[in-house]
Amino acid sequence: MAARPRGSTSVGAPPAVLPTALFALLLLLLLPRPARSDPGEFTHLRDPIVRWTADLTLSMEVDAFSSGNEVTLSPDGGTMLYATTLTGALISRETNATNYRGRPGEWHRYQTPGNGEEWSTFCRTGIGFSLPDIARPYFVYAVEDVPPVLSPADIKPSSRIFAFNHPYTPGDDPRWISPSIEGKVSGTPIVSSDGLFVYVNHNVNSTRIIDSSTTGVFTIFQSGSKSSLILESMTTYGIAPGPYGPLAIARRPLAGKYQGGDLNRNDLLVWGHLHYSDALDNWERGFLNLFQFSTNFDMQDASRENVRTLQLVSWSVRHRALLSSTGLEMWIGASRSEVRGWWDPQVNFNRRSDWSLNADEVQRDETRQLKTLPAWGAPVLSPDEQTVYVTTTSNAVYAVSALTGKILWEDLEMPSLIKTEMKLSPAGDRLYIFMANGLVLCKRTGDGENQWRYMSKLTGGEADMAVSPDGTTLYFAGNEGTTGRYIYALGVGDYETAEPTLTPTLAPAAKPTLSPTTATPLPTARPTTGTPTSSPTSMPTSKAPYTLPPTAGPTASPTATPTAPPTAGPTAPPTSVPSGTPTSPPTVSPTLKPTPEPTDSIQVAGAAASSAALTKGRQSVMTRVLATIAAVAALVELAW
Repeated sequence: MAARPRGSTSVGAPPAVLPTALFALLLLLLLPRPARSDPGEFTHLRDPIVRWTADLTLSMEVDAFSSGNEVTLSPDGGTMLYATTLTGALISRETNATNYRGRPGEWHRYQTPGNGEEWSTFCRTGIGFSLPDIARPYFVYAVEDVPPVLSPADIKPSSRIFAFNHPYTPGDDPRWISPSIEGKVSGTPIVSSDGLFVYVNHNVNSTRIIDSSTTGVFTIFQSGSKSSLILESMTTYGIAPGPYGPLAIARRPLAGKYQGGDLNRNDLLVWGHLHYSDALDNWERGFLNLFQFSTNFDMQDASRENVRTLQLVSWSVRHRALLSSTGLEMWIGASRSEVRGWWDPQVNFNRRSDWSLNADEVQRDETRQLKTLPAWGAPVLSPDEQTVYVTTTSNAVYAVSALTGKILWEDLEMPSLIKTEMKLSPAGDRLYIFMANGLVLCKRTGDGENQWRYMSKLTGGEADMAVSPDGTTLYFAGNEGTTGRYIYALGVGDYETAEPTLTPTLAPAAKPTLSPTTATPLPTARPTTGTPTSSPTSMPTSKAPYTLPPTAGPTASPTATPTAPPTAGPTAPPTSVPSGTPTSPPTVSPTLKPTPEPTDSIQVAGAAASSAALTKGRQSVMTRVLATIAAVAALVELAW
């Protein structure tokens, strides 16, 4: 049988394009991959954009968002979004935690069951999370059970604490439900740092409203499958202690700020005297209180633990105090538009504050009737703990030095009442304010300049908001009239992603093709002049935003920009070149930067390779490509 010429075709012969296709496939698999696009630098948007809105009126039958409720993100990088509502519904949704700019998962609703027939259930708290590093993370919130209007006078409101595993899964039952406790919970319950306890303040009196006869009670529950009450404590020093305000916590402080607490690093909790009536200036005497487990705490004898009264005060609060990360400094927004600061680490909290600012003295406007009342939202502390941002009920915002109380800037003409806690961007350079009329305002923290305003359709903004860990999205909720219930995701920042390039990386696609030797080290994917930084693990809650690496590589790297793609290779290069190969020199010289994610468990190590070693490596790759092609072509010929 005569041999068939290579260019001829016959019935049953393989298509002529087969060797070319195999060549292209092998080349794509073996040649270095294009460089990944850089995450880019974070930038604040000049104008906010609505990423999505959720109408919960019909789909979730949400009744209303009220003061004390909140929209919040879980502390494990914001994997879940949670919200509480006035009628005790828990709203949850998975977020797109790798990109908060995308749409999250489906909404889910858990309706807290009532405590009795015809009893009403209300929730005026946010959500307290355990730390994410405990074995079984969970979260808690409180509900208030109110008896029917015509029930006997001796049947009074009570409260319960609900705990759920995090992340919440639809259909999950509560992890535990606490026994009922008397009165109404004040503020959001707090989970201890070790996850073993839940702290809560509640107010008890002989009537169904909070007034001058109310007694504050501090209660601790032991977390477990069946929660048990281990401590119920109140202070009585000759006069009624009055109602308790919300709790604030310093987790694992450096010391207890009271006599005898120098070596105590247990969680430290502080709270003030609750303001209970807007009709009064509420200047009556109250207490500033503190609790900290003793260093020799014995669970079997918890009754020995007690609340410490720091001092008798003549001011009241609506919100929790603000404690520094060390637990050695504290700031409180109080009645009469006062802000008080304890910043000297050597001075205990039972002393007078180191400084106080009376915002009423700054702004004496007799037409404003609410200026003597405490603010609704807690103060906010900058990431460097040098600046405190506070609001007043006279529609003013102040930036105050945390050390001296000096006003750094002020805005006395806010367009609406602020009934929520302000939020800072992760970098601390933007301050977000959600107002009662539905307006969201962004200020630059350096000088207080307004950056933008967004007017939502909400007519009631009382629930606290949240900022995504990467700083790109602001979440807030509220009411539209008497029926509309909405949650907004407002885009406030973004990452400028660099355009992908075909600049080859020096990291191999799978395993290194050159074995490392002491004489000719392999190319390294990290600088040799110092320890490389780790790849970004999350957005800027714990580190600065990702920035573009420098265009110049380390001194050990090749610094000359190649004038053309490497030409050293096999003597008979293929005539068919993949279209993805660069047709012009790279605009950025190759840099020995770390790749965002390793592509293999084997990491290339050693000093930067010389240009001769790089050429030799490319020759080796091309040689293997041609050898593989030849072998495949031979097999095809034999098969056909």
